[in-house]
Amino acid sequence: MAKLDQTQINHSVHRCLERCYASTEVLATLAAFLEELRENDYWSEREIHEVELAVLKVLHRIAEDPDCAPDTAALSPDGGCHAPDMSDD
Repeated sequence: MAKLDQTQINHSVHRCLERCYASTEVLATLAAFLEELRENDYWSEREIHEVELAVLKVLHRIAEDPDCAPDTAALSPDGGCHAPDMSDD
């Protein structure tokens, strides 16, 4: 099993958030996305957990600040209501 790089993890965070934003069942959507990752042997449980935590942080931030629009085109690690960069750097 190869280790995923941070770009692939961040890309999965963005894909998951896009699905969550389009859904009325956000937590069920997150759970289904994580299960898809688990079905792929390429993903380790640690990497799946990184995706889960990053998505939950963004969703929590949006819940705290309703003015934070879920604009998936604006997702970036530069602050605001954007997806967090989960890298160790």
